[in-house]
Parts: sequence; C-alpha cells; structure tokens
Amino acid sequence: MLYETAVKMLGRIPVKIPTSPENGFCLTVEQIEDATTENTKMILINSPENPTGAVYSGQTIKGIHELAKKYGIQFVHDEVYDTFVFNGQHENVFRHQTEADSASVLINGFSKKFSMMGWRLGWTVGSKEYINNATKVHTNLTLNLGSFHQDCAATILNHESIDDYLRDHVKIIENNGKILKSALRKESGFMLSEVTPKGAFFLFPEISELYAAMPEKYKESKTKGEGVAQYLLHEHKVAVVPGMIYGKAGNDYIRVVAAVEEDKVNEAARRFIEISNFIGEPAL
Repeated sequence: MLYETAVKMLGRIPVKIPTSPENGFCLTVEQIEDATTENTKMILINSPENPTGAVYSGQTIKGIHELAKKYGIQFVHDEVYDTFVFNGQHENVFRHQTEADSASVLINGFSKKFSMMGWRLGWTVGSKEYINNATKVHTNLTLNLGSFHQDCAATILNHESIDDYLRDHVKIIENNGKILKSALRKESGFMLSEVTPKGAFFLFPEISELYAAMPEKYKESKTKGEGVAQYLLHEHKVAVVPGMIYGKAGNDYIRVVAAVEEDKVNEAARRFIEISNFIGEPAL
C-alpha cells in the first residue's frame, strides 16, 4: 500500500506479485524473476511482513539478493518488524553482501519495536553512493529530525536493558497472537493458515465463510473483507482492517492486530469465538 504510493510519486510503475497461503504468503525467487524485465529498477520485500505475518527464509533472502546482482537492480529489504520473529532467527540481508557489493539496501526504524510510531525515526543501510543520494533527497524533504528525538533514540539503543525489553516485548506479542489464532476458528467463519504468523504482530484470516453467513446488509461493500470488517465493527465492536487495503489478492481477508493490551486481546478473542452463536454454521 505505502510502497505503491511512493513508487507512483516517483513516476515509476509498481508491479505487484500475488502471494498465497500455500507458500506461507512468501514470494519465491522464481516468481520474482518471472516478473523482472529490462525496465525493473528495484525489488522491494517486507519481512516479517505486514499484513500476513510471513517471514522469508534465509535461503530466499539470499536468492533475491543474488537475483538483484544478476540483473543489476536494487534489492530493498524493509525489516521494520525484524525483532518480531517467533520461530528461528530474522535473516538480515547484509549477511549476503560484501563491502564491494551494493545490490541490497536495508530499511528499519523505531516505530514497531519501541512503540514510537509518531516519532518517524528510523535508519537505512546501503552503499556509500546510495546513502549519499538518499541523504540529498531526505534533507530536502524534511530538513532534519528534532535533536531531542535523536537523543532519545541514542539513549534507547545504548540502554543496558534493551535486549531484555525487546525479548519480553516479543513474548507478549507472540502470546497475544496465539490467543487470537486459537479464537479465529472455522466455526466462526475464519480460515487461518497453519504456517502464519511467523513474525510481526498481525494475523490474516480468510473470511469467505463468515461473509456468506453474515447478515445481507453488510454485503453491499465492494469486497468481502470490507463487508466483514463492517460486520465485526458494528455487530461485535471489534475493529479489523479489510485485506484489500494491501492489494486485490487480499479481497477475501482481514487483518487482525495483536499489538494491544492482554485484556483487550482476551476480550477480542471471546467475541471472535461467540460469532458462531450469532451466525450458526457458516454456509459452505
């Protein structure tokens, strides 16, 4: 969503490649290469991913990096959710890049891991040429960030308890995700991939059965996800995001966020489970 807008602002044409639950919502290197042409300038991947919670394997990250080198294009890896990996370890793109190799660029920030969304504070890592050019653009867009923001960021990164904080924070999000995953049941019209979420703090259930069983007045929306989002908000007071916000492939999905207080997670889970009492058996 955000990437598409940014690409269009630059006068470029975004090419979106659909993913599927069968692949854990991850693209394969072959899919990306099939979509690559002589006009391709950049490959952009978000892992762990918003909205699906998918996490790309180290093998795939390495393959995309090698693909970018092969075609002489840039591989931009947005890893702002890198802390939130529940099984295994986050794969940093720079494990596969030498000092002389400038194919990959890393983007990260304070927004997610330190709950500092409104501060708009982050960083990027890349070749010297890339950073010099990015600095010129960034300087003219924002001039600079307030010094107290930067002082706070430095204090956080140098704090002796940072590792303990992040470890505890991830455990809370992972536990919240498990509670919600157990509540998004087929009996209530949800279908959730067994392999996700592997990271981030989102769940991305398919909701076709819930859509079929819910009241007709909510089916006037353009997509199933929009209709179900309205139904959940008005009938059960649970706010979710329609999957179509993230592209046409998400039309039959909704995004559920696990990054809230535990009491709210438990209450949301209870309401998801109770949906089966309101709609009966979802229509097949």
